[in-house]
Amino acid sequence: MQRSSFAKLLAVLTLVTLSGCNTTNPVVDTFTTLLPWRAQYADIQPGFEYLVVELDGKASVMALGSRGVAREGDFATTNEYWYNGQGEMLHLQNGRIQNAIGTTREIRRLEGKVPAWRDIDNASRALSWVRGLDVMPGDRFSLKETLISYKTVAPYSAPKEVVGEVVWFADEVSSTNEQNKPWRYKQLFALQNGRVVYSEQCIAPSLCLKLRPLVGGKQP
Repeated sequence: MQRSSFAKLLAVLTLVTLSGCNTTNPVVDTFTTLLPWRAQYADIQPGFEYLVVELDGKASVMALGSRGVAREGDFATTNEYWYNGQGEMLHLQNGRIQNAIGTTREIRRLEGKVPAWRDIDNASRALSWVRGLDVMPGDRFSLKETLISYKTVAPYSAPKEVVGEVVWFADEVSSTNEQNKPWRYKQLFALQNGRVVYSEQCIAPSLCLKLRPLVGGKQP
């Protein structure tokens, strides 16, 4: 990112942070809570892309720091880095959370062969795969999670912001919590023209997020 663009991003992040209001819930405080809804987007600046992050019914925004696309044959991997004014960062890879830094629970490293969305779409049955994570705090290194991914129908409670023709996918995830007890959860993804336009993903039992991008202050 060029110096001038980075300086503009910092200014936007500071402005968004100053627009927030304080809470007393340390998990909710992971992201700047912005209310009411109209005021929430009052300071969104044109020319930047934003990610709406919802936690427990409260929404905030993060700004796109950088995006890179790596191609291998006809397969493309898109890495996006989203930031807020509190120094928190979400790294999304093809729409999936790859890293979460500065949050109350962090994913420092994630590895595993993630099936492509098109492979899940074309599969005759659900695909099973494994990923490894380094999670903080607690120094939980090489935590193994087993995922079953499949194409699904739109949820009954699909958000009104998801419009047009979309394809829905789901992950059934088997993991363990901080007490090393079984933790099972479901993730949802809505794809439109090959891009994730809405998702529900978990970093920890207390940190399950709803994500959707904004471009120029509007839903793509």
